[in-house]
Parts: sequence; structure tokens; C-alpha cells
Amino acid sequence: MVISKYLADAEEEKAALKQWEAANKGKAPEEQEPAPMSVMRHYLPERYADAKTSGLSAEVKKGKNVIDFAMKVE
Repeated sequence: MVISKYLADAEEEKAALKQWEAANKGKAPEEQEPAPMSVMRHYLPERYADAKTSGLSAEVKKGKNVIDFAMKVE
């Protein structure tokens, strides 16, 4: 059933968020582990959670790349 699948996914995302928060508690932002996508969905505006709707793109070249995106809160 679609509803039960959605609820199971939501519970998995909550568990992933708690696990990530616990692993990074007390760490400075630059010391934190990258958040998995399931956690990032909680912090990003919805349009940025999907590459098809984000409107963001960048060219990545060999070597060090620093890419800053101006993201708008809607």
C-alpha cells in the first residue's frame, strides 16, 4: 500500500536524521560528516531537493573546485 510505504520512508528518514545529529553533536560545522540526502531534504527548500527542478548547475574541472550557489528561500 502506498501510504504504508510513505510512512516507512518517513520513519527511515527520521532515524537517519537522529543518527546524523548524534554523530555530529558538538562538532564545528567544518568537522561534521556530510549529511545523507535523506537528511538534507529536511533543510533544503523543496525545489533544490531534485536536480530537475533546482535550476542549479556547475562545471566541475580536474583539481580543486569551489562552487557556491545562491539559493533562494521561497
